[in-house]
Amino acid sequence: MPGVVHNNLTMKHILPFFFIFITLNGICQTNKVLVKISPLALVDEVGFPAIQAGVEFMLSKNVSLYSEFGVKYRKGYYEFFDTSFFPSNGFKVKTELRYYFRHTDNSTFYGKYIAANAFFIRDSHNTVIGYNYQRDTSMAKIDNFGVKRNIFGINILYGYQYSFSRSFSFDIFGGVGLRLRSIRTKNKDYDQNRDALSQTVDVTIASIRDNIDANNSTFGSPNNSGDRISPNVTLGFRLCYKL
Repeated sequence: MPGVVHNNLTMKHILPFFFIFITLNGICQTNKVLVKISPLALVDEVGFPAIQAGVEFMLSKNVSLYSEFGVKYRKGYYEFFDTSFFPSNGFKVKTELRYYFRHTDNSTFYGKYIAANAFFIRDSHNTVIGYNYQRDTSMAKIDNFGVKRNIFGINILYGYQYSFSRSFSFDIFGGVGLRLRSIRTKNKDYDQNRDALSQTVDVTIASIRDNIDANNSTFGSPNNSGDRISPNVTLGFRLCYKL
């Protein structure tokens, strides 16, 4: 039902983070570890809502390594309908190498930086679109289908990490890159070469999702699958705590 939040948070979602913090417990005395959470990931409806956290280690006075993991904890608002072709789940992993311009000691995470990262996202969900059969507005149809996405990508970033207390800081960043999106669908009747999506003129989160799910897989190919390389833009912030 619309407006109902389904709680899919289980031990399989919690365990990865539990093991991360158990590992950190043995090295936190070095004062070279920063734990981060991504608040915006909790309400990400373009991708999927996720509990997302990571750790950053200083490798030298100016270089650090950041690794991040996120897991889908509930369905998106677009998934509330009866038909289900794939289970609703997903996860994200990312690793990032940073260079801080400020000459720091090994226990400090502060200042402007440049970074390069690589990421992988797996997303399984069900969706519904409206379309005009054979681009005829008098032949409006509804299509329910399942979607599985595998996304590989790389980014170059510029960011600033600001400490507002001895232990807490903000990490603000932006960057550009490329992503390879591989999509497989199940039970999709819409054909992008024959039909037209029913969408408003305004660009919305729903229209972005519909275009990705419906137009990035090829009708008639095995499993309605398709691969596409596209530009990637990333912006965000994280809340940080130094152990």
